[in-house]
Amino acid sequence: MFLRVTVLSVFLAVAAANLRDRSYYEEKFFNWLAQHKVAAKNGDHFVKMLQNFANNDDIIETHNQKNLSYTLGHNQFSHMTVEEWRDYVKLGLKKESSTKAEFIHAAPANNMAIPDSIDWTTKGAVTGVKDQGQCGSCWSFSTTGSLEGAYKIKYGQLISFSEQNFVDCDTKENGGTDWDAMVV
Repeated sequence: MFLRVTVLSVFLAVAAANLRDRSYYEEKFFNWLAQHKVAAKNGDHFVKMLQNFANNDDIIETHNQKNLSYTLGHNQFSHMTVEEWRDYVKLGLKKESSTKAEFIHAAPANNMAIPDSIDWTTKGAVTGVKDQGQCGSCWSFSTTGSLEGAYKIKYGQLISFSEQNFVDCDTKENGGTDWDAMVV
């Protein structure tokens, strides 16, 4: 019981630095937990997740009040600090393949004719945001994204390709690569 009281008092002291009172964050956090089906490991973990969520909620609210060209919102990582999120996504990283390209595309003869940037979203060559979760299949997502755009440019139709199909066909011990997926 002493541990719970101590953990709660630590949260209350830290939460005093947040923009709103604790009940505001608790209600949003409980709704978020239900939506994202996240469970705490223990009481200490719950309090830490709640505090991270409150801190992130403040960041979101402060940013969105600036009326910039983009807004922030909660997602499945809202209970993590930036450092925790970085550690989480690093778990899926694997060693790069040593496969070398047999052919390298030559640069265009007139580099001045190339635009500085292209917004592919305005050309309709980008599918919606996808989430690999903790699968470690980033190579598959980059492959499908590249192929979807190329297919749209060539055939005029935007189709969402299957990342799982590439993962299922991967036979390497250390995971696939976008290069292998495109040339094989």
